[in-house]
Amino acid sequence: MVDQSNRYYVQSKGIPAEFRHSRPLSEYEVHSLRALEAGEANPHQQTTALAVIVQVLSGAYDLEYIPGSPEGSSFRGGRSFVGKEIIKILRVDLDKLLGGNDA
Repeated sequence: MVDQSNRYYVQSKGIPAEFRHSRPLSEYEVHSLRALEAGEANPHQQTTALAVIVQVLSGAYDLEYIPGSPEGSSFRGGRSFVGKEIIKILRVDLDKLLGGNDA
């Protein structure tokens, strides 16, 4: 039996560096994302999928600025905005988030 724990999703060749993910995704991470989409993810897969979306795919915690590449910096800024919005929804007080009286 082949150990598949070290298999990784590889991005398409020819994508400029500024548009790539910060790292490749493991096979488990890909399965977690697919299980989440199908509504069949267990709690660990849900946590893994959300971490992949926020940390890897959106690059919410990555540096957005790319010296000499305004287009790449803009692309990364837009991509990280999605992850930061997810973080905000998960962390901000619900009354403030939904526009309560104290917001």
